[in-house]
Amino acid sequence: MAQQQDAQTRALARARAHGLSIVGRGAWKHGAPFVVVGSASEPGRFHLVTIYPGRLACDCPARALCMHRALAHEDLESAQAKASTSQPLAALSVLQRDVAPLYRDNRPFSIFKQ
Repeated sequence: MAQQQDAQTRALARARAHGLSIVGRGAWKHGAPFVVVGSASEPGRFHLVTIYPGRLACDCPARALCMHRALAHEDLESAQAKASTSQPLAALSVLQRDVAPLYRDNRPFSIFKQ
């Protein structure tokens, strides 16, 4: 656990040194939220860090803990800490999203029988 914390701290320090930050947020159709983080090696490119329950997945080629996941982890921890101080159940909404019942279908609909 201490080794993982050290890797997290080092990755976060590298991200801060490169000036990386979270530039956007969203959610996939299946409901998993993600954050958008800039790339340090390729200016103008962004990486998506998907937040699954219990783990973070980044689309960058790094094999070890990357800077993008470290930033997303820090952001997730701060959001959960902020939510836990204000509302106990709000921390769950960070990982779980409501999905609209018609999210797979863009056809127009009517309440009148056709």
